[in-house]
Amino acid sequence: MAPRSLLSRTLVLLALLTVFHQALFAQFVSHHDAAQRVRNRSEVLGSFSTEAGILKLIRLDDYDIGETNWLVLARGKRLYRMQDDVFGSVSFHTVFKGLASGEVVLMQETFSPTTCAEFRVINIPTKGKPNVTNRFGSCEPLITQDEKRITFSFGNKAGVKPDQWTYENGNLTKQ
Repeated sequence: MAPRSLLSRTLVLLALLTVFHQALFAQFVSHHDAAQRVRNRSEVLGSFSTEAGILKLIRLDDYDIGETNWLVLARGKRLYRMQDDVFGSVSFHTVFKGLASGEVVLMQETFSPTTCAEFRVINIPTKGKPNVTNRFGSCEPLITQDEKRITFSFGNKAGVKPDQWTYENGNLTKQ
């Protein structure tokens, strides 16, 4: 009978040690997660309501690897993602309403401290899937809009032919 009693006590002791170990591990993981959240930060840089839902621009910094991710969410889903290492800046430049194709946002990107910003157009149709154009233009644009189209003119200096782009019906074309 004595060996069984010793075995029972040993099993109870092992069970208690296991519970204690799991509690310590859970506390360590919780502390580690809190420390991780301090090193990784997210920030909503822009958010506005459109006829088709909320559009958000989010910056995610990962300080462990020195990386920043930029996300654009439309209707709660990722529409665009860009990654940079050090100097990046992404922002909503201008919002255009009243176009037949829906609402349009001009997004500005700067990924070097020595170059001008480049741009993308985000189309947010009332029906259908939002989309993002490729990068275009450089530096500050002169912008004109009518009912159907938006024209972006870059390099507006005396004696220099400007670089012009037109956005119409969901398409961006260079003139």
